[in-house]
Amino acid sequence: MLIIAATEKEIATCRHMVDCEFVVSGMGASNTAISLCRAVEKYSPNFILQIGIAGAIDKSLALGEAVFVISDYQADLGAWRSEGVFVSFATPKIEVTNNTPFRSVTARSVTTACSPIVNDGSQIESMEGAAFFQAAQSYNIKFAQIRAISNYMDTPRCEWQIEKALAALSDAVPKFWETK
Repeated sequence: MLIIAATEKEIATCRHMVDCEFVVSGMGASNTAISLCRAVEKYSPNFILQIGIAGAIDKSLALGEAVFVISDYQADLGAWRSEGVFVSFATPKIEVTNNTPFRSVTARSVTTACSPIVNDGSQIESMEGAAFFQAAQSYNIKFAQIRAISNYMDTPRCEWQIEKALAALSDAVPKFWETK
């Protein structure tokens, strides 16, 4: 299994796992896509797991809760019209099936955290998920994304609970691995 995360803090939550390759991609869609493609070429994995923290749009999600992303897309790919309307150029959402004990959520990916994109029904927001889904799917390799909730979208950065989310990832990744 190949495990990829944007930051060293996120990947550190599972470095103790055996029979895995680990990749720190850097933040954002471009870094994720490039790093994932290089890693697939180098390691030829049969499964890829992306892990990381995320902001919750849906306040029924608890801070520190680990969730399984069943769909993701690049929500801020588009253009703002002069009248203040956002016209989306996003590719269709990529969807996967959840066969894990984690709650299923829908996600959107953006280039700026807490992006002011119109409410599209997504439950969480990250910066890398859609790029990961698209790159992994292009290789025809099984993949999944697990995120842990660090904040609500309207919460100031100083109130984000990053350590709580990282602790949730540390618990979630081995549980996920048991289901594979």
